[in-house]
Amino acid sequence: MRPDVAVARRIAAFAHGLLALAALLASASALAQNRWVIVSTKNVSITEGSTGTYTVRLASAPTGNVTVTITSGHTAAVTRSPATMTFTTGNWNTTQTVTLTAVADNTDTVDEVALVTNVATGGGYSSSTAANRT
Repeated sequence: MRPDVAVARRIAAFAHGLLALAALLASASALAQNRWVIVSTKNVSITEGSTGTYTVRLASAPTGNVTVTITSGHTAAVTRSPATMTFTTGNWNTTQTVTLTAVADNTDTVDEVALVTNVATGGGYSSSTAANRT
């Protein structure tokens, strides 16, 4: 291997390691400050054509508005409402409800699984995440 290629690979690996360390430190900082999303349940079981719910709140008071974005990893199987919710310094510990709908496809009898994520940003919450499995 050419020396310049080997050096470039080492630099890239070092940079990747620094990014991983920065992400780890950000997560540790969020945990130390109680900056995470709390969901009422990790698993929501619903049959096709039906709905299920869970609630979301923040673990601690934010410094400003926090937007929680709810996404379904399998939108053909599970949809969610609302897509986003906002927590403020005044309502951060008040639960808000997410409704999940299992789409009726009428084409199979296989149970489908979707990962629903709840990502908080803003107000001192830096990409704090909680996930549900439906």
